[in-house]
Amino acid sequence: MDSRTLWIAFASLFSIVVGLSAAGAPKGPLHLPTPPIFGSQFVATGVLTYFNQQNISINASIWYDWDEKKCRVDSILGAGQIHAWMRVESKQLSYYLIILGSHVSQCFKSVDNKFQLPPPDLFNSTRTEWINREMVNGIYCDHWQMMHHLGRSATNIWVEADAPELRPVRITADSVQLDFLTYDVGHFDKSAFHIIHACKEHVKPN
Repeated sequence: MDSRTLWIAFASLFSIVVGLSAAGAPKGPLHLPTPPIFGSQFVATGVLTYFNQQNISINASIWYDWDEKKCRVDSILGAGQIHAWMRVESKQLSYYLIILGSHVSQCFKSVDNKFQLPPPDLFNSTRTEWINREMVNGIYCDHWQMMHHLGRSATNIWVEADAPELRPVRITADSVQLDFLTYDVGHFDKSAFHIIHACKEHVKPN
């Protein structure tokens, strides 16, 4: 599964929940929580698990900028190798890069007018419902589920319960799971998006 696929899964950005015994189960909220809304700009890191590829897990980094309609997802494969996918919505272009160390060894771009960058309030929808409070990665979480059309599997997200600000813990969709390690909202170094300049001469056929 390539980086574009995992970002689409994230967008649907992005399960196995650690069960609690009845005695240790977290209490439900006094009031129904509000659906999670991501920051318009954020950087996140985490562990991606692909359930349809022998449960392969890899480290990943995500840069998301709704204001500029750009995003980048890096799959960090080790030994200095990174597979990156980047989306520039204004040009309806998707970029695919293989990075070795600081060098872009391969780069392709293609026009993709079917994919749309997910908005920060993706889960603020009538198709989203609160499921329960559950323990995930040692954190009490609110579990939200978004249903999709055309028979696609639901997208699930777990966020820390009663946190003063959004703290995503896990998201699953389309046989892909992302367990968040960090999530930082706000402006970031846009040089993460400059790497696409290496794609001028390599065009991936549609």
